Amino acid sequence: MCIRDRSGQRGFTLIELLVVIAIIAILVGLTFPALGSARETARRVKCAANLRGQGVAIRLYMDESKDLLPATRPIFDPAYDPATAQPGADAHILNVLCPFMGVGLPQVAPGGAAPPLFAGVSDSLICPSDRSGKDSATNNEPIWRGLGWSYDYFPAELSVANEMLTIPASLRAVAITKTYEQIRWKDLPVNFDYDDLHPIRAKPQIPRNAVYFGDWRADWATDLTRYQNRSLRADQLWQELVCDLARFGGLRLPGCR
Repeated sequence: MCIRDRSGQRGFTLIELLVVIAIIAILVGLTFPALGSARETARRVKCAANLRGQGVAIRLYMDESKDLLPATRPIFDPAYDPATAQPGADAHILNVLCPFMGVGLPQVAPGGAAPPLFAGVSDSLICPSDRSGKDSATNNEPIWRGLGWSYDYFPAELSVANEMLTIPASLRAVAITKTYEQIRWKDLPVNFDYDDLHPIRAKPQIPRNAVYFGDWRADWATDLTRYQNRSLRADQLWQELVCDLARFGGLRLPGCR
């Protein structure tokens, strides 16, 4: 029922106004989740584009390095000096990537925090979904603040395995690259999100992005990117990876074919 004021104009009753407000609230409630999902999709696409760019940079490096993947360390050291370090021993993938991407290396943030936090990190090294971390030592800062970027370089883990296998330093990059070149390892990631940064709607997807060797495609990551807490299946795959590394590094390990 509508009412009229003294001038004869038609007005709304309180009930009609409440109904309109309720309809608007319902529409807003339906729209917000869709907007949130769209924003996360955009963040994941940008994150994948970053990984794709990093893959191109690695390919450019390989063009100048006998088609070999870099054999680097897993932890970035801002004090690394290639002029004084042992050849290939202390370099991190960022020391390789940044020059080929045309960006500067991450710098330690002022303040003397322990562990050190990074600042001035290029957007191409930061996943937009990396907005908070899980490390209480850094006060739950985003991953890039503690590592210098939001990603990880899987061959760095293999490089550490190379050292444990006592493969000569001169053969580590060869062993890693030949392992990646095997058809069976076509889904072995090169760079990938350091943590589960992206919501997923259904398993068996892993909530991480990755870039893959060969075609340098960026896509959802595989279970091997969770090497920090590997499943039984991933443990088996890791052992098979180590066997291939040893074989291409000139070693024979017990239990390896």
